Amino acid sequence: MKHYQARRSILVELLRSVLLIYFAGVLLLTGLYVVQVYQHTKKDISNELKVIANAFKNDLKQTLNAPDNQQLSEIGNKILALPVVVSVLIVDANGNSLFAQGKDVGLSDTQLFSRELVITRQFADDTIRLATVRLYSDSGVILNRLKFGFALIFLLGIIKIFLLCALLVWAVKKIFIKPLNKLAKDIELINLGNLSKSRIDLHIQEENELKAIEAIGNQMLRKLDLAKEEWLQIENNYQRILEKEVSERTHELELSNKQLNTLAATDPLTHIRNRRSFFDIAEKYYSIAARTKEPLSVMMIDIDYFKSVNDKYGHAVGDEVLKEFANVTKRQLRDSDLFARYGGEEFVIVLPNTGIEGAEKLADKIRQTIANHYLVTEKGEIQITISIGVSALNKQDTSLDDILSRADKALYRAKENGRNRIETMAA
Repeated sequence: MKHYQARRSILVELLRSVLLIYFAGVLLLTGLYVVQVYQHTKKDISNELKVIANAFKNDLKQTLNAPDNQQLSEIGNKILALPVVVSVLIVDANGNSLFAQGKDVGLSDTQLFSRELVITRQFADDTIRLATVRLYSDSGVILNRLKFGFALIFLLGIIKIFLLCALLVWAVKKIFIKPLNKLAKDIELINLGNLSKSRIDLHIQEENELKAIEAIGNQMLRKLDLAKEEWLQIENNYQRILEKEVSERTHELELSNKQLNTLAATDPLTHIRNRRSFFDIAEKYYSIAARTKEPLSVMMIDIDYFKSVNDKYGHAVGDEVLKEFANVTKRQLRDSDLFARYGGEEFVIVLPNTGIEGAEKLADKIRQTIANHYLVTEKGEIQITISIGVSALNKQDTSLDDILSRADKALYRAKENGRNRIETMAA
């Protein structure tokens, strides 16, 4: 059986869909986590900037009370050297820059974020603003701090995806692919000729969907087996009916053929053999007699003055004469004798196992029986006579025609010699 190869595997599509959904979920959750960590780290750095500013507050206050630009620059550079600080801006109360060093000093908070410290001093009851200190940091600081954490998160994500893929592949192979391959093998081994012994067994103990498929498959096999038995029974019944009908039709056909053969071989008026049937059978009689050297005799018979019967009484009466002659003559013959209408009012008889003497005696008996027989018709009683020519098989004969020819010549001699008589021509 040819294996079916699927162009697209359902299980592959299932794994692909699951992994895509999982990967999208991991990216989303990781993104949310990164954003949360980013904001939290940004807040921590902002607090660190505040701590740094407070740590240098006293030094800056002393330097600003007695303005010393060199010392202010040293303090600013110290602050700028700290990892979380990318730029430092110190302006006086009038907004004039006292110190401005670092990355993108004074730009908007789109890239930088800052922490501001106002330095003041008390004079009498007044608070005098000495300067404003702004410490800046940016996303680069955050990313540098989170770089290891993000790399670890990415690595763990890759490991999770790999482990999930391996786990899914193992689970799918164990739970689905192996039973499905077993199902395909069991289906391939199903013997349609013996469904009762065919069975699907996926080796599954749990009551799950595959177990249900196994049960449905076995139930289907049982139904197919029952349907097959029913179909075979119907087919056998139909075959018996068909055979019976064929037998009956064959018998009817044989009877019809037999009837047709009988009709084809029988003279429709006298119901004895016709000329064609006579020759078919007479040739066989001749062949047997010539081979076995058994005697064989032939009589040619003609009804005397039959034309005058037709002219005087009509053809209907003439037909009755022919039928009555055939019936009377047939009663004088054996079953093995061949009696046929040769044509018109002329008849022929073949006598197997009968020599010339026996044929003469039988011919004379038939002649006397006919001569003494009266046919009763509507136009009165009719009496007829017959002339007979007799011949027999001899050593010089090479065919049936030789015997028939001599019998025919003897018949004409009987007519010439006065009719109602028998003439013999043995050779």
